[in-house]
Amino acid sequence: MSRESLLMVADTERCADMRYAVGMSVPDPLIYLRTSGKPCIVLNDLQLDRARAEAPHCRVLSLSKLQERLRQEGARKADLPQVIRFLLADRQARRVRVPDDFEFALARDLRRLKVRLTPAGGHVFPERAIKTAAEVKKI
Repeated sequence: MSRESLLMVADTERCADMRYAVGMSVPDPLIYLRTSGKPCIVLNDLQLDRARAEAPHCRVLSLSKLQERLRQEGARKADLPQVIRFLLADRQARRVRVPDDFEFALARDLRRLKVRLTPAGGHVFPERAIKTAAEVKKI
C-alpha cells in the first residue's frame, strides 16, 4: 500500500474504492484522507458513532466540528474545499493523489486553494484485485 497522501470524496454506494477504504456503507459523501499511511474520514454527525464502531482503522472526524473550527479561526467560508485544505495543512501534506474520477468542480476549487492534486492514473487500491478469505466469504 502506498504511503503517499490519498484523498477521496464519495459515498460508498457508488464508489467501490471508498467502500474498500472505510469498510462500511455510507450513503452520503464523505472525505477519506490518508496521510503517512494513517487514514481519517470526515462525515456528518449522524454517522459518527457507527463509523467509530465499523471503521476502527480510521480516525473519525465530524464535518460540522471542523466547519465550526474554521469559522472560529476566521474563515469566510467553511465549505468542503476549505475543510479539505485545513486537514491537509494540519497534516503538513502539500500534494495529494486523487482517483481518476474525482469530481472536477471540487478539484478546481482545491487547486484555487493551492492544493496540489495528482491523478492516481489507474487503480487507487490495486490490492483490491486479490480477495482475502474474509472478502470471499462476503461475496
